[in-house]
Amino acid sequence: MDRNRSMDGASSEWRIVLVGKTTSGISTAGNIILGKAAFECKASPNSITKTCAQESGTVHGKRVIVIDTPGVINNVKCQEYIDCELGLCLFKYAPGPHAFVLVLKLHNETKEDVEAVKKIKDLFGQNFLKYTVVLFTCGDRLDKNETIKEYIENKGQKFLKELVLECGGRVHVIDEDWSEENVSRDKERSNSFQIEQLFASIETIVKNNGGHPFKNKQLQDVSWEIKKEAQQLLLMRQSEIDWKELPEKKLKEEEQQIWKKATEMKGERKSCIVF
Repeated sequence: MDRNRSMDGASSEWRIVLVGKTTSGISTAGNIILGKAAFECKASPNSITKTCAQESGTVHGKRVIVIDTPGVINNVKCQEYIDCELGLCLFKYAPGPHAFVLVLKLHNETKEDVEAVKKIKDLFGQNFLKYTVVLFTCGDRLDKNETIKEYIENKGQKFLKELVLECGGRVHVIDEDWSEENVSRDKERSNSFQIEQLFASIETIVKNNGGHPFKNKQLQDVSWEIKKEAQQLLLMRQSEIDWKELPEKKLKEEEQQIWKKATEMKGERKSCIVF
């Protein structure tokens, strides 16, 4: 039982997991939500976040724990590692998140964007979208007086329209800058206002799910088994070769092979069933 959940199903503290594609602005979104430089983020073509991390704060009167995660379609870590890390966030932050924030960058969506969203949906399973709100970064790219819902309706491709519909119409936008609000900015386009609206959607998610956090026991358990297997394989491999002397490219290849083998040994994880 979630000890933070009251008798009426409300939760005194929300656990919010941020997910998305590498370079979509996941860590930046976390900083904007919390209103502080909680997570490392910088302009880079490579992924900065390699493991799940949490920071907490009080935002618009609500106590929240925000969990930053490495992006899928990762250019630093192999997909098997990323899948495992995402699955383990359910174990690390038990009894589970109250909501997922699916972070996308506001631009013409690519095949990579579609693939990333599909990977995330397949990984977390059938109940994932019931707990999800879509959040776009780079809101400054919207036309003047254009809302994110108008953008989706008028300019979004079928993929985006269907995704937002699957998430119950829960879609929001933030600008790239997480710093203090620009006083000359229109209220409706300010990050403070947008986060307030985001929290209203998360509150709806929490109420719709009776305050119960998201659970996927099979994904959680399999991820833990894969990580243990990978750690054992890594120790064995390190005893065979001088790990520290390996060139970066070779090191990356070795790690990828280890995670692939560990995943194969524990079986494929596709559309894990929620218990």
